[in-house]
Amino acid sequence: MATIREVLKSTLSDDAALSGYLPGGWLDRDVLPADGGGAVNVPRDSSDVVQAFGIIRWRSTLAYGPQQIGGERQFIELYLYDETGNPTIDLAVSRIKTLLHDQYHSASDRALAHTLFVQHMDDLPPDDAIGGLAVQFSRYQVIHMRT
Repeated sequence: MATIREVLKSTLSDDAALSGYLPGGWLDRDVLPADGGGAVNVPRDSSDVVQAFGIIRWRSTLAYGPQQIGGERQFIELYLYDETGNPTIDLAVSRIKTLLHDQYHSASDRALAHTLFVQHMDDLPPDDAIGGLAVQFSRYQVIHMRT
């Protein structure tokens, strides 16, 4: 069985509708260069056109609930980028909410995990570090108990 990080990434990557909106797929922030890699790591098609894509970033873990159950709270941030603007990202955001909001997951490193939508920002300025692409940001809370 996969870890919680792998489970959530595959939930996003393996969905056909979401892949249609984000053909560039998902990059894991933990494996990108410290500066994010800039435009070098942006997914492109064979004609060198930027493909809409997302970056997953896991945040710190905090204790959650009674100590006896060993609960933890963590946040996952999703950054969505597209060269053509926000309409495609809006569709992707809606699909991601369907896949992740108020959902339960099992994984090899968690007895149980529950994801909840927390925040979305769609009024971010274009990201100049990666070529001025339109960007939106969503945050999900992951409540889990370790195995």
